[in-house]
Amino acid sequence: MTVMFHDVHLYSREKTADGRLSGTNFSEILYADDTALITDNQKSMTALLQTIEKHSNYFCLNFNKKNAHS
Repeated sequence: MTVMFHDVHLYSREKTADGRLSGTNFSEILYADDTALITDNQKSMTALLQTIEKHSNYFCLNFNKKNAHS
């Protein structure tokens, strides 16, 4: 996950940096096999999700959409 998110950050920094919560320098929290995504607007969340989905395919990872919460 660390390697994948390194790539995600390289390719999405411009798109998602505006959506970070004030006072933070991150947009995700990784714990075990879970990931929580945090943005303050829908446009940034969509860009982040699309970038993650694109890069996760390279590592043969997929979203478990049954566990997605809004």
